[in-house]
Amino acid sequence: MALVSGSLLGACASVLGPRRVVYSEDELAALLARRFPVDKRLMEWLDVEVSHPKVRLLPEDNRLELGLGVALRDRLFTTRLQGRLRLSTALAVRPEDRSLRMRQVKVHDWAVDGLEDAGRWPSRLQGQRLGGLLVERVLEDLSIYTFKDSDWQRLTDAGYAPPQVRIQPQGLELLAVPRA
Repeated sequence: MALVSGSLLGACASVLGPRRVVYSEDELAALLARRFPVDKRLMEWLDVEVSHPKVRLLPEDNRLELGLGVALRDRLFTTRLQGRLRLSTALAVRPEDRSLRMRQVKVHDWAVDGLEDAGRWPSRLQGQRLGGLLVERVLEDLSIYTFKDSDWQRLTDAGYAPPQVRIQPQGLELLAVPRA
């Protein structure tokens, strides 16, 4: 993403036109790897850790698919369980804080080893959908990158709107277009 300033913003002094930067699946995976693991506490008794993202592009849906490790820790009984999940997410730029964020997170597969046998865990966590909702809550609106103030200022000073985000077959595309 640091290349945004060089590639996307570097040509701003020339004639205004769309500026496009594409980050490969590998570059996107490296960016996400720096943001994980994510640790969150839910309901004051449950710690959720999500880690080890594996990225796959879903250009037909303008989304990413992520395979992730998940760990749950019940703070009351200190039980810890491990598992895995698969989710998809859209990405969007939030101009207010100049960040690239996960949006519309949807868990497709959720499996935690031993959850069914751990009698202390509430039965509502054991279901596929409700367990997935917990992870969706942890990851929704997660910032995966923040643009530098100077880069953002150069973009707006040159008359560009915040970049649009698209998942293309070749990778993540950031497209900055002149303001209307």
